[in-house]
Amino acid sequence: LLSALRYCSELVTKPERTILVVLSDWYVSNSSGQTLALAHELHEAGVVCIGLNALDADCVPIFEESFAKQLAGCGWFVATLTPKQLAELILRIHS
Repeated sequence: LLSALRYCSELVTKPERTILVVLSDWYVSNSSGQTLALAHELHEAGVVCIGLNALDADCVPIFEESFAKQLAGCGWFVATLTPKQLAELILRIHS
């Protein structure tokens, strides 16, 4: 996850016009501190950050709740959403 966030952060040229959506199970092993620090930096820079919780094969949410809560504490919107709900959220953000 840290590598993905680093890569995405390098692509951001206009943070106030950027929405970053990450789909994950949030099982972060040894880099959780660095990952959360970068997640917070992205939010503070003005990027709208959305974390989508992973689903298993039966569409049941499966994710590490503690990390998801910490990510939300960094200013991220973290939830389990259907594609339609994600589209509605993005529409609300841009309205």
